[in-house]
Amino acid sequence: MRLNELLKGVKVISSKISVDTEIEKPCSDSRKCIKNSVFIAINGENRDGNEYIDEALKNGAICIVTDKKDVYIKHKNCILVKNSRSASAYMWSNYYKFSSSNMKIIGITGTNGKTSCAYFLYNILKKAHKKVGLISTIECLINDKRLDINGGGEVLDIASAMTTPDPEILYYIFSKMREDDVEFVVMEVSSHALELRKLEPIDFSCAIFTNLSPEHLDFHKNMESYFNSKKRLFEKSSVAIVNTDDEYGKQLLAGGVCDFCTVSSLLQGDFCIEKAEASMKGTTYLLKYAQKEVEVYTKIIGKYNIFNSALAFACATILGIKENDALEGIASLNCIPGRMESLGEGVFVDYAHTPKAFENVLGSLREFAHNGRIIALFGCGGDRDRIKRPEMGKIASKLADKVIVTSDNSRTENKMDIISDIVSGIEGENFEVVISRKDAIKRALEIKKENDIVLLLGKGHEKYEIDSEGKHYFSEKDIVREVLYDKNNPYNHI
Repeated sequence: MRLNELLKGVKVISSKISVDTEIEKPCSDSRKCIKNSVFIAINGENRDGNEYIDEALKNGAICIVTDKKDVYIKHKNCILVKNSRSASAYMWSNYYKFSSSNMKIIGITGTNGKTSCAYFLYNILKKAHKKVGLISTIECLINDKRLDINGGGEVLDIASAMTTPDPEILYYIFSKMREDDVEFVVMEVSSHALELRKLEPIDFSCAIFTNLSPEHLDFHKNMESYFNSKKRLFEKSSVAIVNTDDEYGKQLLAGGVCDFCTVSSLLQGDFCIEKAEASMKGTTYLLKYAQKEVEVYTKIIGKYNIFNSALAFACATILGIKENDALEGIASLNCIPGRMESLGEGVFVDYAHTPKAFENVLGSLREFAHNGRIIALFGCGGDRDRIKRPEMGKIASKLADKVIVTSDNSRTENKMDIISDIVSGIEGENFEVVISRKDAIKRALEIKKENDIVLLLGKGHEKYEIDSEGKHYFSEKDIVREVLYDKNNPYNHI
């Protein structure tokens, strides 16, 4: 591939190398550079790629791309660009010959509900017999076949431990989807991905806004910055489906950055939710739109999933999917991995790790726990927003009967320091601390009585734990199986 082909869309300020130079591939990691590759020097959160230029050149890089003028002046065969992250996205997309015109891409963003909404929409499109891909926090699917992209829940798989993969992975995924003639791509879009310009080359056919509440403020610093990052998605979309019960949804609507379709439970949206009824067997509600009224049923429990499914229905309608296919797609979804997922015997796992998500999940279960207790187990991630920790402790102690505070991806922080932050917000004495998450799960199952509900919060689908020693295999399902398995009670479904 010639350099000028690789640089399509990149805002180049100056260059010291011929655009006709033949390039083998782009690289954002100096260790992966090969002969005749281009090294893109990116200043990351923890490391500055500009410090690894010599290593990249030693490994065979023929050209350097940087957004630092002093680096450009120092090195020959160098290209100065406006933004290295944006350049990386365009270069990887060009390398994999990506084009938004090959498929309809639907981006879903918000603090909570992205994964659930994505699974609802993916299932609807399958029911409509569409060739469809999914890029989510949990997994990457192409027509139901899981794509191994060295990511997600496995211990050694790091790349898609992010909601939205880095460009090197993301545009490779799109290339595999193109090979399988995928018509629709449903993808979760994180605020980090938008802020870090990973999605610059993508034109979205549709975007969905679920909600916004305080999260990732260690990165964004304040809610205005967080919201502005989210808003970038809608500036890149033809049409948006927006939850206007959410205050930030209303702000998005007022901004007028694209055409909007609204979903509301307040009788003032294009799609209006009414008469919701929830139980442990699922949820039903009426959805009114375009002078029609349909009854929607989902097996996925939790009232907050009403909006997730309604947003998916509205998006499907905008995309031209038949009403019956949309209804059947929602009704036939049996489980969303790690999202209020039942392990049997009143034990659930859920990925909730924000104050608002805690309110949603615990509040929903509170309605069903008539004859027993809710035992909630959780921790908070290390090296992340500390402000939310006491608030989550407060919410858990109010909505659960018993709270077990433990560890959850402590990273480089001391586990007990994180736990102390959580405990500082707890009101009452209905809690205990068990530092080891495995021991904490065993403790929760040990004290569980017949009608009690045990809710394991925070890790959901994850099959790893990150601490000061690195990333290790850790499966809550395995631990539950280990504790509850016996000859008379084989948890083969777990």
